[in-house]
Amino acid sequence: MSSFPDISRYFSASPQPRLNIYLAAAAGLSLGVLLNKSLSSLYSPTHPDVLPSPRKSLLPTLSRTEIAELPYPPDVFPGARDVDSPYGTIRVYEWGPEDGRKVLFIHGISTPCIAFAGMAEKLVEKGCRVMLFDLFGRGYSNTPTSLPHDARLYTTQILLALSSSPLSWTGSNQTFSLVGYSLGGCIAAAFTSYFPSLIDSLILIAPAGLVRPAHIGWKSRVLYSTGWLPERLLQWLVRRRLEGGPSGAVAVTPRPQDVSDDVAADADNAVAAEVGTIASSAPQSNSNAP
Repeated sequence: MSSFPDISRYFSASPQPRLNIYLAAAAGLSLGVLLNKSLSSLYSPTHPDVLPSPRKSLLPTLSRTEIAELPYPPDVFPGARDVDSPYGTIRVYEWGPEDGRKVLFIHGISTPCIAFAGMAEKLVEKGCRVMLFDLFGRGYSNTPTSLPHDARLYTTQILLALSSSPLSWTGSNQTFSLVGYSLGGCIAAAFTSYFPSLIDSLILIAPAGLVRPAHIGWKSRVLYSTGWLPERLLQWLVRRRLEGGPSGAVAVTPRPQDVSDDVAADADNAVAAEVGTIASSAPQSNSNAP
């Protein structure tokens, strides 16, 4: 007759095995709580590594009149939307005929997408469907502070903006024109190198970043690299360089006769064109759509 195996050794009177089990269970529970907390904060819109845009930090403190008087009011373009993402919200504008030729604009580092106001409005008048968005950290888009702002991040942002459209920009046999200005020029070129089948024409306006390595001095290599110097020291050096301007630069005060009424009028027209409110006396452009 077979007998049951002796399992009494698993129930030793010593408390040590049970203590080990309790410690292991407690450690597992603690790890689960920490992971849940980390993942929850990572995908939360209020993630501490996402810096909010003026849409959250400034606009709520202003009156309607003050908002309307801003150089870049949030309703300056039709078709505005705020796209949620793990990197923060993205301000996107899209308007024009749904069956029109699609054109995507990418602005530079100094100004948000309002820089393309006049050009975008003219293309819409010619039947194009346009999309503009604020790059991370510019305009009304948030910015992730824990990630490098490189081609990978901006390429992802472009795809997020495109995927938020009610129309298909990246589907089968779908292509669009891509216009990049300044920093947006090198971003547009990088995006096109990864997704050439999506682009039917690439237009670069004064593109930045297209520099041969041989033309980059050793100071720039050190200042704009990582791992060579402590990050705080790098930030201090870059800030000092940007605030000081180019070496040998001298401020020049224009003489009164150097500024004519015509130049002042041209400057006023340029500012008006930038926000899409060109004065009726300004000459009309006869340029064709890209």
